[in-house]
Amino acid sequence: MSVATYGRSNWVLYNNYIYSTLADVAVDSYGYSCQNYYISLPSGWVIAPDTSDSRTVIGAHYWSTEVVVVSNGYGYTSYYYYNYYYYYYLGHYNGLLWRYGALYQWGSDYMANQCNSQILITSKSPTQSLLNTQTHK
Repeated sequence: MSVATYGRSNWVLYNNYIYSTLADVAVDSYGYSCQNYYISLPSGWVIAPDTSDSRTVIGAHYWSTEVVVVSNGYGYTSYYYYNYYYYYYLGHYNGLLWRYGALYQWGSDYMANQCNSQILITSKSPTQSLLNTQTHK
C-alpha cells in the first residue's frame, strides 16, 4: 500500500484522499516548524484546495506547526495553534483563517511565506484502496 501514498512518510487519510505536507513533516507532532524554502511538488500530489475537508484536516492535527497553507494562499490554524491559544485565551481557533497570501510559487516549486507555516498537499485522486488504513504519523 505504500505506492498509494506516493512516497510520503507522514500522511492522514480523510474522505478517501491522502493529505500530507510538502515538507513531509509529522502529522501529529507538537512543534514549530517552517517550510520557508522552495520545494517541488511530488508526482501524484497537488497543493490542497481550500475546501471544508482541507480545513477539517488542518484543524484536527498539529502538523508540526501553527498555520497550514492551501492552494489559494490562505493559511489556516492547526490544532497546535488551537492548543496554545486555547490555553492562554480560552478561544477556539483551530481550522480558522489566519492570513491571506501565504503561498509563494517559483515555477513548480512552492514555499510558505511565514516561518510558522507548512503547505498542505493531497493526492490527485481518491484512494479507495486505503479505506481500511489509519493515519500514518
